[in-house]
Amino acid sequence: MDYITKIAIITVLYMRRRRRRHRRRHRFWVHPIRRCRGSYGEYHCLVQELRFDEVLFQRYFRLNKTEFDELLARLAPRIAMQNTTFRAAIPPAARLAICLRYLATGDSFTTISYSYRVGVSTVACIVGTVSQAIWECLLDDYMPVPSTQEWSNIAAGFLERWNFPNCVGSIDGKHVVIQAPPNSGSMFYNYKASNMSEIEIEEYSLDIEDPAAPPASIQAASQATSASQDPPTEPAMHSRATAAHTSRRRISPSPPPSRQLRRHHPPPINKSGSP
Repeated sequence: MDYITKIAIITVLYMRRRRRRHRRRHRFWVHPIRRCRGSYGEYHCLVQELRFDEVLFQRYFRLNKTEFDELLARLAPRIAMQNTTFRAAIPPAARLAICLRYLATGDSFTTISYSYRVGVSTVACIVGTVSQAIWECLLDDYMPVPSTQEWSNIAAGFLERWNFPNCVGSIDGKHVVIQAPPNSGSMFYNYKASNMSEIEIEEYSLDIEDPAAPPASIQAASQATSASQDPPTEPAMHSRATAAHTSRRRISPSPPPSRQLRRHHPPPINKSGSP
């Protein structure tokens, strides 16, 4: 056996020994702490005790017991998971509790995973699936898409009450700070150096104290209009309301984009020093 062959064998043996030394330890199939979820988890302990106090239950979930049970009855067929031979599935009530707790507090997935004794990835999956189920289940009851006739009736109401033709909705000045979706660019970016979205689309029956023009983009209104499969036959638009240009019976459209930019951005600095 020549010298090079011996060096190669020694190197292979050394690498194999080093690989065994740094081999990752075997992980638990179910961590012992999470095995006690049914005895010490937050849903099986604290939540059950909160049912005896209506006020604390309301503060914890932002829902009372009746609303929680009604929502659970509607969502249970959608969010129930099947037990397997490896582990028992998290019951629908616990899944709904995890999702509502996240939506009510905005706690991190890690914090909720420790309190409910489930994995972090499990919390993330539960929040996503239950939120989607809530949206699909309650959409037709609380945010139905108007038909063509309903769009026309809304536009007629705006014209009669506010003297604003071809208008099918009004958005107030409520801004919500959000995390911008991937590849959205500057769609949700505003002059306050944050990403925001506008909510609160109303019909003509709203009572606006100071209806006026809003700043910047009409992305929220355009998305709301394009969501309908049966839009009005005539051109329509959404109006917006803020606390400027006060007029009790009139809503004026947004000013030109150039005026908005001049209003929200200072003039450029002259770096050359000349007047």
